[in-house]
Amino acid sequence: MQYRRSGSAVYAVALLALAFIWPFGGGTKVQLSVSSAVPGANAFATIGHDRNQNTTVHLEVKFLPPPDALSPAQSVYVVWIQADGQPAQNKGQLMVNGSHEGQINIRTPYRDFEIFVTAQPSALSNTPEGPRVIFGRITRH
Repeated sequence: MQYRRSGSAVYAVALLALAFIWPFGGGTKVQLSVSSAVPGANAFATIGHDRNQNTTVHLEVKFLPPPDALSPAQSVYVVWIQADGQPAQNKGQLMVNGSHEGQINIRTPYRDFEIFVTAQPSALSNTPEGPRVIFGRITRH
């Protein structure tokens, strides 16, 4: 009976792990660039796709100071994507915790686009106003 219970526990843990990483697990990891405004920051994106063939991006940052520590101080970090010939799209707020880490998952129909993070006065900004603190090009083959 004890063996059966531990097998069920292993099965439950495996299902939980699968639920956590899907659909953002198993993709290609891309190192992103950081600006001189956040010299100690580290950022990377894990690129994949969902069942509808949308590109999935799991953006993870470390050592990123809070936006109010920048000069000039801002309120939030916003993640943007921009395909060639298209306006930048606000994909949401990148929350940074007390350990200076943050992450966000996004989806887009584009396979080739720029991704960047700006410090903004509001998470609801329609256009990027601040300098790009994190940036890179994503190409999904």
